[in-house]
Amino acid sequence: MISPEMSPRASPQGSPDFGNPATFAGIFGQSNLAFDFDCRYRSAAGIWVDRARRLSVVSPGTPTAYAADGLHFGGMRVHQCAVAGSAGLAVLTPDPPIWPAGSRPYIMGVARFRSYPVGFNILVKIANLPTTTNSLILITGSGTQLVGSSESSGNATATFSDTTAPHIFELYEDSSGVLRFEIDGVLVGSVGTGLSLTTATGHLSFGGNQIASANMSDTSHAGWWGCYSVPADERRAAARALAHSAFKF
Repeated sequence: MISPEMSPRASPQGSPDFGNPATFAGIFGQSNLAFDFDCRYRSAAGIWVDRARRLSVVSPGTPTAYAADGLHFGGMRVHQCAVAGSAGLAVLTPDPPIWPAGSRPYIMGVARFRSYPVGFNILVKIANLPTTTNSLILITGSGTQLVGSSESSGNATATFSDTTAPHIFELYEDSSGVLRFEIDGVLVGSVGTGLSLTTATGHLSFGGNQIASANMSDTSHAGWWGCYSVPADERRAAARALAHSAFKF
């Protein structure tokens, strides 16, 4: 249960107004949003359109399902990627790129691994080119471990027991330049010098390396948000509270 003081609708004196009702755009700041993918909006089988810049991720092969994932996420329809048929979602060459060079991006996602059919299962991948060898931002899972990584800093690895439940994933660089990987608001791994981008970054995919139909995964996605800069702790806490409320987990 979310306490009143942690509710994203609460706006104590001196804190930002996140909207009434609260929205992810209100929490993160509309001008700070690189993308805003929410399964409750602009969603259909094989296509998902973000609400910040109308960026479309589509299925290059078999369309992804847009359906309830059992009782997960309160039974609402979510985007389901699958190894079978190489069903995933991707945008390969957005113009302009998602993040300009020099950005220190932040991503937050509400998703789950349904299973781990291959050794290297991609949840989300962001890169300047759509290949597996230059993933600048990457979250993967192997059944017993969840990994947040960046090309510049390496892997922040978490040994996690409940690896098939819905979780809130956050990956960002802190103020000291360290890459931080958080799950459900808890720091589970940190490494290196973070993910400050040296080149403009465009390719975005959910559920695998779409250009080669490789490293696919059986994953379900309720929402993903990207910011040009890391939101304040208060805003990230409010976003997590809203995610739990909105997606019922």
